[in-house]
Amino acid sequence: MSLFCRLLAAALLGLNMLWSGLVYADIPSDAQRWAELRQVPGHFNGAGANPAVDRWQGEKHQLMQRLFEHSWQQALPESELLKLWGAPDKIWPADDPKAASLVRMTEWRGEPAGRLLAYHWRGEHDQLLFAVDEQGRLRAAGWMMVWE
Repeated sequence: MSLFCRLLAAALLGLNMLWSGLVYADIPSDAQRWAELRQVPGHFNGAGANPAVDRWQGEKHQLMQRLFEHSWQQALPESELLKLWGAPDKIWPADDPKAASLVRMTEWRGEPAGRLLAYHWRGEHDQLLFAVDEQGRLRAAGWMMVWE
């Protein structure tokens, strides 16, 4: 994908997240539906294609965007992130070489520091990351996308 297409996609994603955050605020319902959909396998988890969980701007993607906006805007501490999102799909300690790689590959809000909490959208292919410090404070959040 060209640089222009990546930048355009990122801009559109940002506008959608901003719009979603402004007009939709039923966070408890979104969190419940997210908990349900994260259990549904799709193409990136070895099952057949499922538009609700696999498609760009599918239901799971939109839920994650709204919950991401809420989490970032409220600067939720780690304990509140875990209540809202559930257990992460993966946690990387700050000193893990994979964490350093993910930090470079992610479009961040804030300055990442500390361990990374990963929530998969489409398996490890595309995921949402939260960086939390030793005190459990949210330092950064962002999407790690493969952009293919």
